[in-house]
Amino acid sequence: MAISSSSNNAQTFGQASNYNDLASLDKLRSAAQKDEKSALREVAQQFESIFMQMVLKGMRQANAAFESDLTNSNYTNFYRDMADQQMSLNMAQQGALGLADVMVQQLSPEGNFTPASVMRSGSMPSESKTSLDARAMIDRAEHGKSPARSVNNAVASEANSTPQDISFSGPQDFVEKLMPMARKTAQALGVNPTAILAQAALETGWGQKIIRNMDGSNSFNLFNIKANSSWQGAKASVSTLEFENDLPVKKVAAFRSYQNLQDSFNDYENFLSNSSRYAESLSKKNDSAGFLQELQKAGYATDPRYAEKAVSVLNKITGMIEP
Repeated sequence: MAISSSSNNAQTFGQASNYNDLASLDKLRSAAQKDEKSALREVAQQFESIFMQMVLKGMRQANAAFESDLTNSNYTNFYRDMADQQMSLNMAQQGALGLADVMVQQLSPEGNFTPASVMRSGSMPSESKTSLDARAMIDRAEHGKSPARSVNNAVASEANSTPQDISFSGPQDFVEKLMPMARKTAQALGVNPTAILAQAALETGWGQKIIRNMDGSNSFNLFNIKANSSWQGAKASVSTLEFENDLPVKKVAAFRSYQNLQDSFNDYENFLSNSSRYAESLSKKNDSAGFLQELQKAGYATDPRYAEKAVSVLNKITGMIEP
């Protein structure tokens, strides 16, 4: 629903014509008690004005190092700041950024706005449907027995679907939901599923910090595999912490983006099995700690403590599935 701001509304709610018109705020507070809907836009514009002031202030501070003494005195700075604040107010009233429009749409009861919490939970699978006993699955694997078909079919269906998002309530939930896919990948690679889950947990903070695409959707990249020149699929560019000479350096890097969790496991399998640099890692078979240590040596991650952290997570997962 489009909400216009007429000159009559501006007069009614005391829309500030200059930045130091403090009386307009009192008028707005009083008018809002009578007509909240009409006052909403004015409040949103005030917020946009403050945001614009912060942006301009940051730009001025960044440029301060390049200014000469001739144009960088206390007097010029004082009047320049006054001009910036007035310009911020004018831009907000003209809707230069569109931030006020978004706030009105989000906060208005008639704005037909879908909250983020609803969008995130859109087609989320219910926890009861995917809740699995990780220890039971490991025991069955050791005795050569297959898990119940109904459980596997449910997990496979969700893994191959394209949900808007997925969430994990904690480490236990993370292990239970991903164990079926981890077992399948582990069998193909010849390693333990717990080692694969340990790596996924370390890379994503137990599923709480999975990389997001530009539009906010989930990339489903559980192993933080980067998108190099050979990658033809979707990408998600984010700021990441790399280590150079054992020192942390912040960089922007492109990571692979998938349609669902199963695609992430499949690509992880191909990524390791098709690269000779990880041959030593895959030779460790049932030595989970050795597998993770060799991954670090092969350059999977730049963090000098990557293997140490991964083994620590591995021990926690092992404790979950052992009596």
